[in-house]
Amino acid sequence: MSEPALEDIPEIAGGPRASLSAFAPTVAEYDAASDWLLRLRERDLETSREFEQWKLASPTHEYAFAEVEALFALSARPAQEAEYFYDSRERPRRWPSRRWRWASMVIAASLALLLALPFAPNLGYLGADAATATGELRTVRLADGSRVTLNTASAIDADVTGGTTRKVTLRGGEAYFEVVHDPARPFLVHAGNADVRVLGTKFNIRIDADQSRIAVTQGHVRVALATNPKRTVDLLVGQEALADRAGLQKQGADTYEATAWRHHQLLFSYVPLRLVVRDLNRYRRAPIYIANGALADNLVSGVFRTDDPDGALRIMERTMGIDSVTLPTGQTILY
Repeated sequence: MSEPALEDIPEIAGGPRASLSAFAPTVAEYDAASDWLLRLRERDLETSREFEQWKLASPTHEYAFAEVEALFALSARPAQEAEYFYDSRERPRRWPSRRWRWASMVIAASLALLLALPFAPNLGYLGADAATATGELRTVRLADGSRVTLNTASAIDADVTGGTTRKVTLRGGEAYFEVVHDPARPFLVHAGNADVRVLGTKFNIRIDADQSRIAVTQGHVRVALATNPKRTVDLLVGQEALADRAGLQKQGADTYEATAWRHHQLLFSYVPLRLVVRDLNRYRRAPIYIANGALADNLVSGVFRTDDPDGALRIMERTMGIDSVTLPTGQTILY
């Protein structure tokens, strides 16, 4: 019997696949919720009754309205909000068209957040030889004995059983490679903008948007630019390469920080909040957004658990004075 191309290593395999809320409003339901939010500002009794009927018609109606209402509250400034309140003894006033246009723009921007791509499944991983769900950690053994540990939302294809080379493609995400030494059959990894060539070593590869980062923890690695194979750098332990459309760069690396995810940790030392949020989002099925642009460049230092990204939010709220609101479907807004 032939040896399987991939074998899971149970003792290191990760947790369950995260799931979406049972209620997923449609775009039309979000639009309807936006209309109701605006109409309810008129404080009309008949409108309130019609709204209650609409909300009770489907659980998704209530979810959609709760999300739109929360995002609208975050977007509105206190001074602007004050203009919309009136004494209950007075006759209700309709908003001027200018206010309607302003409110519509705010809600439209909010809906753009709700329908953003990070909330959708990664269809590019369909058919991969090995893949992980959001928040999952998985280690597989290849047919040649090499081991690959996949971080959250990552996928590989592997062909290591025939020919004069062993080939792996990292489709996306992050992986740690422990390659069995075989001088006769080099081990090649294609990862975004980079092609990596080794005989036997240990290294980490992470793909972020248009950049690939390769850090070496043992042995020697040669990295070539995928679009120009003649451009190469050789890496030793404690070094890393950054490959993107602009070229190939070699620099020193904190390999413990680069591979801390294997121990369910994220390490940050004076890192802008926007980059911390980017990393935390890799481990959350529902993303985090920063509504207050002034917060984005605040520096963060700390050690957070990848299996408890919400714990990281609680720590930052206590230590940095950040406020947040979590919507019914799990998305969190920082402000």
